[in-house]
Amino acid sequence: MDPVRRSVLAAGALLVAISLGGLWSWWAFPREVWWTGADRALTAEAARDRVEVRVRGIPLEEALRAGTLSLAGGEGPARLAPGDVALRLDNRDREIARHLPAWLVAAAALGAGVAALLLGALGLVRRPAAGPPGPAASS
Repeated sequence: MDPVRRSVLAAGALLVAISLGGLWSWWAFPREVWWTGADRALTAEAARDRVEVRVRGIPLEEALRAGTLSLAGGEGPARLAPGDVALRLDNRDREIARHLPAWLVAAAALGAGVAALLLGALGLVRRPAAGPPGPAASS
């Protein structure tokens, strides 16, 4: 087999393997990890840019500051303070946006690798023919 053809096949196989590995690592990742951890849950005030919770038409943070919300428990009702309510958010949309450039590069590398494999397998790449040495003949 021609060394150029072999090199194109090897490069194509390498590109396909690396890009598939990068793409697979994302798709095989567990989906539940995108949620904010329970130990890092946000207050209603901190999550204001991502979610708005209303209680009977009143924003949750206002109701908490006013002391109008209470929780019924074994010892009777207790007023809720802003620190008593925590929100866990699904951050998958932000993670997708953060990883999108890497996926596009991996997809382009996958396409280039498949193209190189096809060129090499079909024998469309060859070593350039050696021409006669010296300057080209002029008319």
